[in-house]
Amino acid sequence: MQRIDLTAIPRLDELHIGIKAYLKGALTFADIRDPKSILDIGAGSGAWAIQAAQQYPDATVIAADLFPLPARPIPPNLTYHHLDVLKAYPWESNTFDVIHMRLLLFHIPHREISGIIKRTVDLLRPNGWLLIEDSGRHIGHDNSPGRAQSVVEHMFIEMLHAKGLDPFISERLHKLLEETGAFSEVNMRCERLVLSTDQAAIGQDIGTREFSNALRRTLEKIVQSSVGGDLKSVGLTEQLQEAWIAERQDPCFKTFHDFWFFWSCKQA
Repeated sequence: MQRIDLTAIPRLDELHIGIKAYLKGALTFADIRDPKSILDIGAGSGAWAIQAAQQYPDATVIAADLFPLPARPIPPNLTYHHLDVLKAYPWESNTFDVIHMRLLLFHIPHREISGIIKRTVDLLRPNGWLLIEDSGRHIGHDNSPGRAQSVVEHMFIEMLHAKGLDPFISERLHKLLEETGAFSEVNMRCERLVLSTDQAAIGQDIGTREFSNALRRTLEKIVQSSVGGDLKSVGLTEQLQEAWIAERQDPCFKTFHDFWFFWSCKQA
């Protein structure tokens, strides 16, 4: 079985820590009460699933992903399950009280997303919660001290479109969730984060600052990782990559990045 890219684990963990700080230690904005069965789809490093298992020790927690969890201590109520979200789910209807997805739909071909949402909703028990967190627009590059920010951002969007992905899926997700007709409530929150090495520009809230810094460092690591290789197919050069990194380290530079939270309760 393939293994997750070990170089991705630290940045996935760091981003989880940042989001956890932003949520004041909570798993979600939803009012979750005494869940017995929790599913994390696209679990990645397992950080969210581990927190869920620790927070709800009486619940059965499943971390589902294409790749096994990295070697690390895990709670006894947490198990891994191999899952390809583009294929049929192995669980029966009305199995889970909580289902979580983080930065998953952003990586799914847009033609598959509606079907995945419907199949996922079917797994929820009545009054169960579907929790989705995903990336949004990244704007403000034209205000950078150089042109590399804007050029690389356009390349990134072009690369995603070429793969059949929707970089702005979060902006359509509320409508997709409501169109299922399955929820008694669909809640959303979009946090526009300031990304900058100038800490004063980010704001005074400690949790928001930790989230912003984690996301900024995550994006920088992504462009320097295997995604950077994908970007080379649409014109990224080593010189442009170095200029992009240098500009992002300039405290005069800042961008704004939308990050979306959805928490939807299935009808009774």
